[in-house]
Amino acid sequence: MTKSKTKNEPSNDNAAETFDKKDTPEHKDSDLQFYGNPDQWKLICKEFSKSENWMKSTKAMDISVGCLVQVTTQQGANVAEAVTFVPNVKLIEDEYGANRIVRHGYTPRKLTSKDVKKSDK
Repeated sequence: MTKSKTKNEPSNDNAAETFDKKDTPEHKDSDLQFYGNPDQWKLICKEFSKSENWMKSTKAMDISVGCLVQVTTQQGANVAEAVTFVPNVKLIEDEYGANRIVRHGYTPRKLTSKDVKKSDK
């Protein structure tokens, strides 16, 4: 999917930007617009069931002094959302490509053989 941001006419500081999703057939003629950077929110986790018509997700945005964390729950047409500020944490991408919230000063380390519990045989 290709994102190309172009300002709508007339141009001014508050002009909307269009989201060009020409690579996806379902959005070929989309009129989707956004302000700012829509990729600031990073997905932490998500689970859903199409057959039961529900979804839960957690997203976070790093704001240098901490993170904003948003949780969303959807059951059918009903949606509930909450946003909170978590101080002194940052958002990182771990070695598996997943987004994680960790305290400032945290340095990820790789597991060693001492960290792995041996099973009793």
